[in-house]
Amino acid sequence: MAYFRWWRRTGAAYWAALAGVWLIPQSQFGSGSINDGAAFLVAVGRRIKARRVAEKLSQSDLSRLVGLPQSQFSDIERGKRSLRVDQLRAIAIMLQVSMAYLLGE
Repeated sequence: MAYFRWWRRTGAAYWAALAGVWLIPQSQFGSGSINDGAAFLVAVGRRIKARRVAEKLSQSDLSRLVGLPQSQFSDIERGKRSLRVDQLRAIAIMLQVSMAYLLGE
């Protein structure tokens, strides 16, 4: 029982990130080239930025609403930083779109 309380108190998202549960599985990287993954991240970042601009939100406003530092959010929009599923979900909710839309599906 003590283990369960400890797990709940520390947060499942923290442990998922620690375990390496990221949004983009290795199979998404195509041939294994770094450029394939980078192109995917850039495309996701562009969709996020386009939707943010359409909603007339500043980068700092959206990053605050999502709970990320502005510098990390900037890196996400530029395709320089990977996203976790919980981060993508929060962004999709704030931008009023589906996660599939942001992923380009």
